[in-house]
Amino acid sequence: MAPFLVIVVTLCGLTGTHSLTTVSEEVSVKVGVRVSIPCLYQPSHKNHVKYLCKGMAWLLCDIIITTNSGSSFPEGQYTISDDPDQGVFTVSITSQEEGTQTYWCAVEIPDALDEGTRFQLLVSEGDSSLYVDQQEIIGFDGDSINISFHSKTHGKPGWCKLGHCKEKQDGFIEGSQVSIDASKQDVFVVTMKDLDMESSGWYIFFQGQLNMPIHLTTNSRRAERKRIAITGSSEPDVFYSSVMPMHSRAAQNKSTGDMNLKNNPNEDGNITYSVIGPHPRI
Repeated sequence: MAPFLVIVVTLCGLTGTHSLTTVSEEVSVKVGVRVSIPCLYQPSHKNHVKYLCKGMAWLLCDIIITTNSGSSFPEGQYTISDDPDQGVFTVSITSQEEGTQTYWCAVEIPDALDEGTRFQLLVSEGDSSLYVDQQEIIGFDGDSINISFHSKTHGKPGWCKLGHCKEKQDGFIEGSQVSIDASKQDVFVVTMKDLDMESSGWYIFFQGQLNMPIHLTTNSRRAERKRIAITGSSEPDVFYSSVMPMHSRAAQNKSTGDMNLKNNPNEDGNITYSVIGPHPRI
């Protein structure tokens, strides 16, 4: 009976779940450059502890940082923040070593199995294979934005909002018309037109096996005019996203569819999701 139980537990550790969503496949980043990764969770997890775990195997990964402690391990390389209203927590990673690194966005589930979803970083000394100059983008309702992605990889590019990447893309996201221009060599320009307040959130640009998350904040043009009238300054109060260290648990073992594309390669990008498994907590 005991061997049978072990097999059941192991299979549970490989079972997919949609209660957590993050980037799929891999994110490419340069050594020493910070990258932010969003982790979307269900409303039922709003008050639960979230954490980042590192390691190839979910059952054996090391907890790096959590939302109920104050530092990371190693110190300063990892930060985490939670936005319960939006149902997303964000981890930032500044890796000092080359190579492929496997992480897990995870949520503690009291009296049950923790839930986690995997992502990988491809860390290189030179320029990464897919990168953007700024992960935080700010726009105004009614405006358009252009976001340039630099690519040295292959495959059909795509753009989706986190949590909806498996849905068919019809050229519109949250009411904004979306197009991808591939007319420049090694550069893809994503354009979103007619932004509204619902456009805010995390998006994923994907090409081949690589993903790059982007956070968009849409501000009210009316509120901006009011601010200028009060302050007399036309300089916007721009606040770039800062993933501040909140909490950690140090190194403890837990035994694109019909979108308008121009001159693009024709290889599909796939979005995949998460894993659930037993993680003994302290």
